[in-house]
Amino acid sequence: MPVVNLILHPKFESLRSFVENLPDTFSTSGEVIYEGRNCLKKFSIHNEEFIVKSFKKPHIINRIAYTFFRKSKAVRSYEHSLELLQAGIATPEPVAYIEIKTGGLLDRSFFINRYENSYKHIRNQMTGDDIPDGFIPAFAVFISQMHNNGILHKDLSPGNVLFKKIGSEFSFMVVDINRMQFKENLTFDERCENFCRLTRNDDILSAIADAYTDFNNMHTAKTKEAILRYNKKFFR
Repeated sequence: MPVVNLILHPKFESLRSFVENLPDTFSTSGEVIYEGRNCLKKFSIHNEEFIVKSFKKPHIINRIAYTFFRKSKAVRSYEHSLELLQAGIATPEPVAYIEIKTGGLLDRSFFINRYENSYKHIRNQMTGDDIPDGFIPAFAVFISQMHNNGILHKDLSPGNVLFKKIGSEFSFMVVDINRMQFKENLTFDERCENFCRLTRNDDILSAIADAYTDFNNMHTAKTKEAILRYNKKFFR
């Protein structure tokens, strides 16, 4: 018999029936919004929308690792959401996670959170298109807030940062957060390398670097050189 480990945030107790039935209903319900290595579906429950991420079944080595040695992606996504929100970094509100084990090893897992339909990805902005006034300084401040809280998003890419504009202000949030590190302090190189996935556009990256160094009172030339160097190395 499969063993199910389910954690539901107390705030979303009204969703318990939906969450408990997900392992049986996921494949035949919901609206697919992304299907690749993992599958993301949108569900409407009680006039609210939620995203369910079904993680790909891990290969045997990771099945063992996620069972005995490290937390699964679903657990990390849930716990990292709580840590980010506690630190004042926006991310979609976590609802629950589910782990299903067969033969004593992790088989399937799910992570459920709120759907933030008022936000959009920063992909266009990172190619140099449709950049609103004030966007780049605001984005640099957002990254600074993560870094100054000792937070490293290990996949800080255009598809994993969302934003919206409220009046003249910008609001950012991060998604796909199972790969993160929470430290007391970040080193200079950890900060600079963290920009490497954001864009292939040197002008955009230089502008972000300038705003970042200005906000953090860092040595501009040294920091920009390091950020661009790590970026070139990543895309090479």
